[in-house]
Amino acid sequence: LSKQISKMLSDNYFSVEQDDLTAQVRFTLNSDGEIVVLSVDTENSKLEGFVKSRLNYKKVDVTTIEEGKLYTVPVRISA
Repeated sequence: LSKQISKMLSDNYFSVEQDDLTAQVRFTLNSDGEIVVLSVDTENSKLEGFVKSRLNYKKVDVTTIEEGKLYTVPVRISA
């Protein structure tokens, strides 16, 4: 699942001059196997919008769907 998320976020338009951009993404999966983003904890509003637009309601390939289970993944965009 994290590899699929990484691939969805890999093609981005951020140019990182100073530090890496980081976020903690909390999400769950719905009955259709789609990611439902609950929160993106970051100080960068552009990163928050980017993560939500790339992940929210995107279908992922998982063998067993635990609908309603909460997941948290760290996200880092680096230069």
